[in-house]
Amino acid sequence: MTIFIPSNTFATDTADFTYVSSTSTTEIRYLSNGYYEVITLEEYNTPDITPVINSTNSSTKSGQKTSYIKNNNNETVATFTIKGTFSYTGTSCSCTAASYSSSINNSLWKFTSRSATPSGNSAIGNFTIKLYILNIPVQTVTDSITLSCDNNGNLS
Repeated sequence: MTIFIPSNTFATDTADFTYVSSTSTTEIRYLSNGYYEVITLEEYNTPDITPVINSTNSSTKSGQKTSYIKNNNNETVATFTIKGTFSYTGTSCSCTAASYSSSINNSLWKFTSRSATPSGNSAIGNFTIKLYILNIPVQTVTDSITLSCDNNGNLS
């Protein structure tokens, strides 16, 4: 199978079909400890099989928001991604699934909590990471990332 991809997108084979996504927005937030986070939004264009299975004229949209926690040397110390799947009709939208993935790039940091929750038209991810020196926590970053979908399937 040949897939033509514009220069601002990438493809990944997953299961029995291909996801094509593009980063649509980037946001930067400064944290109280001098660190900052870069948040990217990616939207997946997947085959929509919902109308075949379901006669409600709803469509499905999936995407993710990723938070890259960076120190003042611009090094990424941790990454947290909230993923969501949404069903929308043009007059309503609901989050049907939420999950997260995470990684640590600096061994002094550890995730102490992580969660993903579907809530209305949003997938909400919460996390806490801590910096440990000699096994004593000396810094904490707690954050919440929300991936939302409007009634027309637009992610934010």
